[in-house]
Amino acid sequence: MAIGTITLAASGGGQPGSAFFFDRITFAGDASYPTNGMALEALLETKLGKSITVLGVWQADKCGGYLPIYDHAASKVLVYQYPTSIGPATEVPNTTNLSGVTFTLLVCYQ
Repeated sequence: MAIGTITLAASGGGQPGSAFFFDRITFAGDASYPTNGMALEALLETKLGKSITVLGVWQADKCGGYLPIYDHAASKVLVYQYPTSIGPATEVPNTTNLSGVTFTLLVCYQ
């Protein structure tokens, strides 16, 4: 499975001479989350119709209580959860159903 359809909610810095672009995107999570993350960059390139390099991704809402982190090396969004006891956040288990979670992210790219 994969990330649901990406919706481009807002754009900034979209002039051809701009060094950086910022978009706020939303999408439903993966119905069967793959260990090591959900692909993002290729889907954004398809949505935007151009080649891009993602520089950073930030959480722009509650994201269902999950913590999305961008892995630059793999061009994927990792999804972390907090344990019930005090401790560090851990990646959600393989095959976790996140399809009911709407992720809203701010993406910086060039």
